[in-house]
Amino acid sequence: MDIISCQEFTAICHDTETQTIKFGKTIQQPKVFEKNGDTIIKLFYPKKSRLSSDRIRPRAMRFYRNVNQLHQSGYTVPRVDKIQFCPELRMYLLYYPKIQGRDIRCLAKDGNLDVIRHVAHLLADLHEKGIFYRSIHLENLLYQPDGKIALLDVTDVKFKSAALSWYFRYRNIRHLFNEPLDKDLWQAFGISNFMKEYYQFAKLSPHSRFLLDYLVQQSGSVKK
Repeated sequence: MDIISCQEFTAICHDTETQTIKFGKTIQQPKVFEKNGDTIIKLFYPKKSRLSSDRIRPRAMRFYRNVNQLHQSGYTVPRVDKIQFCPELRMYLLYYPKIQGRDIRCLAKDGNLDVIRHVAHLLADLHEKGIFYRSIHLENLLYQPDGKIALLDVTDVKFKSAALSWYFRYRNIRHLFNEPLDKDLWQAFGISNFMKEYYQFAKLSPHSRFLLDYLVQQSGSVKK
């Protein structure tokens, strides 16, 4: 890990070869930079709360550990090759090569709803391997030229020693369906169609499927 000063951080932000591709809550808070068209710089700001777990387990380091574990499990994820820390600002910067592709949300909004089938298959595979991808939504999934899906924001991931229970699967699926920006896409594709695709790869008993279907239907987040 490299230690940088506040001045060095400011220089990174104003580098002519660096452009902001994602902001945080405000335009004054850049969240992701792209440098030279081939390098991504992800910024982790400190949590304001003194009781935040971020002080003990920094989110940047959780991201780093998660990408390594997900890579070992066979998934395409950002491969961090440099970490910087600015003590004055309590900020972390993670560098990794840009992954080629388009996020699923953009593709689906352009009319390619078929890519959502791949999301169902990916999610079922994650669940079978005991992986609870808490931040999953269509913008965090990148459809690559080879047809595979890369996982982008993997700060919040839990790894279980066995396949997820039907209840944890439901919590993850509900989070995916509840993203407001994707409501129209889920209505267009159909929740029932997504679940059919999911069950092709999910090894669940009839009873677990019944419970999962029931909760998904009762959630009422989007229409079937």
